[in-house]
Amino acid sequence: MLDINLLLEKGYLNYLSQYDTYLGLTPSIYFSLDDNNANKTNLSELINSYNHFITQKINVMDLVDHDVYSFINDYESIHIDTIIDQSILWLTFMFIFIFVQVADSSRIIQFRAKHDELTGLLKLTALEAEFLKASYAKRGNNFSTVILKVDFFEEMYISLGYKISDELIKSVSARIYESTHNIALIAKGASDSFVLYFFDISPESLKQKIKSLIMELSEVHLIDNNELNLTVSGGAVTYKQLDLFNIRLNLQQANIALGKAKELGGNQLYFYQQFMEDKHNETVTIRNNLQNALKNNALEVFYQPVHRLNENTITGVEALVRWSNGNEWVSPAKFIPIAETTGQIVQVGEQVLNKVIEDIKKYPQLQNMTVAVNFSTKQIIKDDFASNLLSLLTKNNIIFENFTVEVTESSFQEKKAIEKKLIELVDSGLNVAIDDFGAGYSSLSYLTHQPANIIKIDREFTIGAHLVNTKEQKMLDTIIRVCYDLDKKVIVEGVEDEELIKHLSQFEGIKIQGYFFSKPLPIDSLIAYIKNSKNEHRLLR
Repeated sequence: MLDINLLLEKGYLNYLSQYDTYLGLTPSIYFSLDDNNANKTNLSELINSYNHFITQKINVMDLVDHDVYSFINDYESIHIDTIIDQSILWLTFMFIFIFVQVADSSRIIQFRAKHDELTGLLKLTALEAEFLKASYAKRGNNFSTVILKVDFFEEMYISLGYKISDELIKSVSARIYESTHNIALIAKGASDSFVLYFFDISPESLKQKIKSLIMELSEVHLIDNNELNLTVSGGAVTYKQLDLFNIRLNLQQANIALGKAKELGGNQLYFYQQFMEDKHNETVTIRNNLQNALKNNALEVFYQPVHRLNENTITGVEALVRWSNGNEWVSPAKFIPIAETTGQIVQVGEQVLNKVIEDIKKYPQLQNMTVAVNFSTKQIIKDDFASNLLSLLTKNNIIFENFTVEVTESSFQEKKAIEKKLIELVDSGLNVAIDDFGAGYSSLSYLTHQPANIIKIDREFTIGAHLVNTKEQKMLDTIIRVCYDLDKKVIVEGVEDEELIKHLSQFEGIKIQGYFFSKPLPIDSLIAYIKNSKNEHRLLR
């Protein structure tokens, strides 16, 4: 490993001072390169003076070749020096190894920081930078943001468990990647959602591509020998120029479109339109303002009287929530559905119930009639709903038979979850009324299974029922008779026509609620209405 030519230079290697080097000038003269050594005239004598040596020919000034002999004169020093050099060499190897390991670890950390651990797809937080990098490279027009979300994944997660659910998400992500990675940038969104950015693709082509992908994702997924079926909904927004790209805005718009797709039943793609954002913004505003109203206990309760036709009396009232946002009344048809989706409906229900109990305690007129309060199924399905309600009524000395729990029939699809609690309330002496019967999904045969003693017939069945012998009138009469045969009390809602009043008066014990008698009233107006009802009602016998 030594370069003999460089042995002529004293600074070649530090430990080469341990070598004695001789240059063969002639076969009988060997010149010492070290001043401390004498020249030798006999090669045999020179060789016999040392144990080990190396020799090599070198060319001097491109003229003559000379033999060079290098002899070891100090083994211990060489041994020490070589150990040091070997240590340096091994340390160098170790440094290189550690450097490579650190570099690999750094690359792994960087990859994990940008990619989802489960699917290997980009994280949403890394998507913007990757999109801008890719879009500037590709340029062009017609960019699109698409969000895909598995329908009813939460229910599947509860049913299947996290391991199978994770494998299902991996299967979905793999199909999305195989189908779109060459034309889109793909990221894993929250939970079961995926975000895709498409480059230079027309809305028509995008629509066909995503529809095809949705169909592909609906094909059977084989997970641990389980054949799983699912559907996927999609929301998309397109923009023609790159400068219109705004990751938060585009994701929000695609999410709005996704919400519309799910609202229409799922398993489809929906494109964002401006009017949808206007509606979304209105929803967000109502939700935020409603939360402030709840915090400030600002909701009000109005009461609509319920009349018994045959006795010319007011037998009860229905409590209805009202909300004045500033100088403007917000329709319950607007804020109640929003409160249902946000979960605020539970707070709304609790606030209304507390105000109703305060009014019952304050006004004797309400203590002598039935007061009905609407409850959301989100309240009723709570384990302690029945016990808490019964305890609250008992604490405030409210007679059970004068209190009615109303449940909207259209939400009664969850009847299995609430049926037991409603039966418990009826058995305890409370009334349970099915509100808006006929506006949902029930058939007449369903009445036999209703855990309720009062049926409130929706106003849809009163339209046209004032005309003699019409199919609408016959249908209304049939429903009333079936309810009577099942020992259900009946309240007909939305009655506004005098001819219909005359027709309904033939049914013994029938009760009426509607604008024919009174619109919903604030508590002071209701009390005045009750006091003056004997002289001012327009009841026709």
